[in-house]
Formats: sequence, C-alpha cells, structure tokens
Amino acid sequence: MNISAGLRPVRQPSHRALHRFPFDKRATVAGLAVATALVAASLLFANALWIFEADALGALLRMSDTPFSVAGEPARLLGGAVAGGARFTVPGTGSPIPAGAALGGIAAFVAASIVAIRWRRVPVPAKVLWLLFAAIGSATLWYTGFVSGSPPQPVRSLSIGFQRGGLLTVVVAALLFAFEIFPVPGRLRTKAGWLLGLCLFAVAWSVVRMAVVLATAHHIGPWTFLYLHYLAGPVVDFLTIVAFYSFATYGLSKRLEEALA
Repeated sequence: MNISAGLRPVRQPSHRALHRFPFDKRATVAGLAVATALVAASLLFANALWIFEADALGALLRMSDTPFSVAGEPARLLGGAVAGGARFTVPGTGSPIPAGAALGGIAAFVAASIVAIRWRRVPVPAKVLWLLFAAIGSATLWYTGFVSGSPPQPVRSLSIGFQRGGLLTVVVAALLFAFEIFPVPGRLRTKAGWLLGLCLFAVAWSVVRMAVVLATAHHIGPWTFLYLHYLAGPVVDFLTIVAFYSFATYGLSKRLEEALA
C-alpha cells in the first residue's frame, strides 16, 4: 500500500527557503561595504542631518498651529558632543484627572487585560503590546489622579539627536541587512534599495513622531507623550525594520524561484 500517494508535498515558505541557498561571498563583502559606508556617512553628516530635521520639524509645528521655541543644543554622539542638535519647547498645559475617573480608568485597563490574557484567539504579540499599553496607561492615571495633577513625566521639549533623529535605526538596519540580507543570492542594487528605503523612512518617521508628540502635548495635554513617544515610537521603529526586512526577503526569494524555474 502506497501511503504517500494521497499526500500533498509540503512547500516551504519562500522567505524560509531563501536561507537554504549558499551565501554569496561577493555579495557579503559588498553588503558589508555598503552598510559600513552608510553608517559612516550617517555619522559623518549627522550635523547636516539634524539641521535638516530641525527645519522640517519647525515647518510641521507651524502647520499644526503649535507655538514653539527652538534653541541649539549639542547632541551626544559616540561619547562626545556634536553641534547641530536642537531642542524644541512648546508651552505646557495641565491635564488634571479626577481621582474617581483615574480609578475607573485603571479598573477598565485591568478588566480589558484579563480578557485579553484569557482570550485564546488573541495572538501573543498582541497580548504583550496591550499589556504594555495598559501598564503605561494605569501608571499615568494613578500618578495623575492620586499623586499630582500632571503625568509622571510631562513633556514640554524634545531634542533632536542620535536616538530621536533616526540614526539609531539606520545603524541597526545596516547591521541587520549586512548579515541577513546581503549574503543571500540576489541583486545587490535590490538589497541596497530596500536598505536605503528603510533608512529614509526611519528619518522621516522620527521627524513626524516628534512633531505629533509636541503638537498633541500642547493641544491635548502632556499625558499623550507617554504613549506617542515611549510606546508608539519604539513599536513603529521595530515594525518598520521587520516590514522592510520581510519585503526584502520576499522579493529576493521570488526572483530566485523565477530564476530556478
């Protein structure tokens, strides 16, 4: 009896099968060179990049009718101070929350967290993200409602530098692509294009994020800083790297499958 006659062959996903092929040594060396050049250029021209980001951030704040003041501030880079950084400050607004409302909000966060944990259909990454969101929200409500009339870390100013200017994401992306994307078979220009697109998006997103944080802090209240900066910022940075990495591996695997077909 032929047991395998009625079984269908299992096709491995293309993004996983991509790493089964031998690494391209020339592409690996070229990828390391491209990543090194990108990181070196980013650090060398960090001053000009921060000045450009400061101009763009100021334009976005003016578009949102957000009053602000800007002052030069040396940015920290590789253990030293580098000129070109800037600190943007907006007028602070209070956001008092009654104790009863704070207690009700905390109870709602706890109840929703219990439901999310016990509901099996909710994926684990979504549960972790929600628990982080609920923890920040509960801590903010407790501090604002029972300790003081403002969030634990009210924001009135943000400075453009290594962490908030997108350079940190550029360095992480360059290292990831150098050791994970460039060594696999495929066109060098395609890999370099995805890496460059990721870096440009990271810089643009950093400016938009700072503009949203400062504008909402002035128009809505400083409590939005905790979510938009500490939660939405790192999450979007991580998802951006994962998305561009996935798109790059998928595109390379499709081209490789077409070439081998």
